[in-house]
Amino acid sequence: MQEDHFIFSDLALSLKNTMGPESHSPETALFVLHAARAVAEGIPVAVSSVAESLPLDEGAIRTAVAYLEASSQIGYDTQGHLVAIAGLSLSPTNHSFEVEGVQLYTWCAIDALFFPSLLDREAVVESTSPISKKTIRLIVTPRDGVRVAQPSTAAVSLVVPASTGRSEDDRSEEIVTSEGSCDSLEISATCCEADRFGANGSFCSRVHYFESLNEAESWLAGSSDVIALSVSDAYRLAREVWVEPLLVQASRFDV
Repeated sequence: MQEDHFIFSDLALSLKNTMGPESHSPETALFVLHAARAVAEGIPVAVSSVAESLPLDEGAIRTAVAYLEASSQIGYDTQGHLVAIAGLSLSPTNHSFEVEGVQLYTWCAIDALFFPSLLDREAVVESTSPISKKTIRLIVTPRDGVRVAQPSTAAVSLVVPASTGRSEDDRSEEIVTSEGSCDSLEISATCCEADRFGANGSFCSRVHYFESLNEAESWLAGSSDVIALSVSDAYRLAREVWVEPLLVQASRFDV
């Protein structure tokens, strides 16, 4: 048990250092949180509409958006409206994410485990195993974990990426456009294969749901940078890596 604790802690630290929001500026964290809640209403939203609800000046908004674009965490439609943010999307993917009757999607399997906490809403998640082609169905709560898992043995694959060593300040200085974003209404569901994370420049394309740990482990055999977790462990990891750091940063503003 103690060994498992250390392995889990090392994994959480590795993910935090490479793709967790802990290094986000408070302004970026606040923008992500509010943009996600706006996208969760189910319709494209203008960046300016999100900005209007925030205590941030125009420069801070531009910096936050530039950072998110440079790290492929934002997506637009052809009108320039937000349709995806940090893994939550209006565009169909393999991971269906329904919140209060609104049909949404997530880029990666793990995204579907942490967005209920960021949105503070329960979600019904459905995805297809790449091995059996059968549907995995979850009901994920904001604070109490996975309430329903069908099958109960459901598991998740997860890429353990190498550190990029790049801070938000480094990325925000890049010249970026919306064309390189990981998601768009014009882009296919496999768009995350072009993601910068992971040894092969890939993250989302290798993060899936499976019917069991055994099935997941058979799929990832030979991959040294992909592991399998139960959905309950993956939920706990997602809260530690993505939810808690983002909420701490965003909470620096009293909104």
